[in-house]
Amino acid sequence: MKCFAANFLLIGVWFLFCESAVAQEVEQQAWPRFLGADGESVSSASLPTSWDESNYRWTTEIPGSGWSSPVYADGKVWLTTAVTRPATDEQLKTIREGADKPNMKTTVGSLSLHAICVDLKTGKLLHNVLLANVEKPGVSHPLNSYASPTPAISDGKVVLHFGAYGTWCLNAKTGEKIWEAEFVIDHGTGPGSSPAIYDGKVLLTCDGVDQQFLVAVSLETGEELWKTDRPEIRDPAGDHRKAFSTPLIVELAGRTQAIVPGAQWIVSYNPESGQEYWRVDHGDGFSTTPTASVEDGLVIFPTSFTRSEFVAIDPSGSGDVSKSHVKWRSKKGPNLPSLVTSGGKVFSILDKGIMVCLDAKSGEMLGRVRVGGNFCASPLLAGGNVYLCSREGTVTVVKADKTLEEVGKHTFEDSRLLATPAPVANDLLIRTDKRLYRIGKSVK
Repeated sequence: MKCFAANFLLIGVWFLFCESAVAQEVEQQAWPRFLGADGESVSSASLPTSWDESNYRWTTEIPGSGWSSPVYADGKVWLTTAVTRPATDEQLKTIREGADKPNMKTTVGSLSLHAICVDLKTGKLLHNVLLANVEKPGVSHPLNSYASPTPAISDGKVVLHFGAYGTWCLNAKTGEKIWEAEFVIDHGTGPGSSPAIYDGKVLLTCDGVDQQFLVAVSLETGEELWKTDRPEIRDPAGDHRKAFSTPLIVELAGRTQAIVPGAQWIVSYNPESGQEYWRVDHGDGFSTTPTASVEDGLVIFPTSFTRSEFVAIDPSGSGDVSKSHVKWRSKKGPNLPSLVTSGGKVFSILDKGIMVCLDAKSGEMLGRVRVGGNFCASPLLAGGNVYLCSREGTVTVVKADKTLEEVGKHTFEDSRLLATPAPVANDLLIRTDKRLYRIGKSVK
């Protein structure tokens, strides 16, 4: 009997050890850029589906405001924020005189741009790095912020991008500045595209109302390596020429492709040189914000404003393949949130709170349900569930199948959610307009 008890105890200890080892292994993995390492916002982690305050491993107040999503590597979480100061009446008059649709824009007098670093295990604020003071910032959209692009981490460096206001690279351990660069365009409604890092190169999407191009700089020095103009856009209106998508870098059709949707066009580039592989004229979509996704060998993306459609493309072509490589189109896509894809299915939350599931090969609608709320943040697919964060502060969890059955819900009172959540081990990182949370399944 004693022998049995001892063996049982050993088995229990071994089980706990293995469970701890697995948790530590998952913990060491990184979520180093917008929508994760592969840019697809998919994780195998088993995350909590409902929680209360007892599930908070920690919560940290974030100064200022910003909608960049949390990223982490080497035990540190990075995000950006902007501390704004109100405009005087004279400043408001001067700034808005030249602005298109000024009543739909946010105007501030001045602002400071910051990089925020938080300890992943404890939530302790490690760094609050002042990057720049901006004395005459442009206007922004009420749903945007001056710190919306998500940082990217690679090789011990973190890149923090604020669109036309500048790009900085810091030592991810010490927070010390390594280099800064600037590519000035007119965003029209503030910055939105996040950086993507590939093979020592930082790719930046610069789709303004005035000019549109993709540029790569050295991760080591910030030196410009290549710059490629976007295709010509037929609509002369500046507002219809801008876009905010982030490059998806993926191996497809025997080559590494950087795929970037934009106004009128979606284009695939060689990330080494900036050379264009293929392009598709997707129509009159503009302010294209979602990142493209890949499923069943197809590139799938929404065209955004004003009548968003889902479009699926065979990525094996060269040149203008608008008439030959579009495999299907489906109406009523999202304007702002990106897609998530898995198991031959496409999952999308529409801006007004409708959740849809499509077949990736055909575009057939498999499921549709009203979740409620309004959405800017992109979904996260983890452990067979899709996590949806509404602007009203509610996280809704639905099954990642055609039933789209709701399995959990939580509302952060007096908070807004426009940043996309991230998994860490079997916990959830969520940024609201006020705080950063790490949420676990078990009670502390």
